[in-house]
Amino acid sequence: MKDQNTIYNIQESKLYELALDMKLHAETRRDEISKFYITLFTAIISIIPFISNITNKSDDQPKGYIVNILVISLSLSGIALSMNWIFILKRTVNVLNGIEKFIIGLERKHDAKFILFLNEYLDKVDNKSEGITKQELWIPYLFVILFTSSLIFSIKFMYF
Repeated sequence: MKDQNTIYNIQESKLYELALDMKLHAETRRDEISKFYITLFTAIISIIPFISNITNKSDDQPKGYIVNILVISLSLSGIALSMNWIFILKRTVNVLNGIEKFIIGLERKHDAKFILFLNEYLDKVDNKSEGITKQELWIPYLFVILFTSSLIFSIKFMYF
């Protein structure tokens, strides 16, 4: 029976190590995704001042109409990308919470307290690590508001 327990302990040790690696990978990936979207939105927003220069070269349609179509297109793209970013961040929060629960389960089973100790400590100082990801969600929501405002303004300018 002792050999069987040793095998389980080795397997659980590997699972624990894998879970810690997955947690680190998910956190790193979350940071990379956020940097990517911020860079993408910076590029989209930086295009807007040049729209009037692009439309000056076109004599087919009134300039205001073309500018509005381009701003509406950029706004719709920004809203779609912002919503995608929100869904990715929420999924990442769920993955991190699931991994953490698995790790804590293994720690409780073997009376080892690394992540459990860290969570208890962070609860005491009122700065839990999962809050960082949830606080990160305000950035894509801010972009949704920004692009929606731009969309409403462009549509209102176009038709009223």
